[in-house]
Amino acid sequence: MGENKQWYIVCYDITDAKRWKKVHKHLHGYGKPLQYSIFRCRVTTRQLEKLRWELESILTKEDK
Repeated sequence: MGENKQWYIVCYDITDAKRWKKVHKHLHGYGKPLQYSIFRCRVTTRQLEKLRWELESILTKEDK
């Protein structure tokens, strides 16, 4: 039996357009956009941790 999925809201503020587009495209694999920088994702705990790890490799310290 698989893990239970939960709903999460992912919000971000990125000033660099190239990085913003990369994060936006990446998040499409995990959920649906509610606004330009807000996604609603239904994922397992394991998928959430994977997403965090993947985003850390894209984002910089100036991003929020």
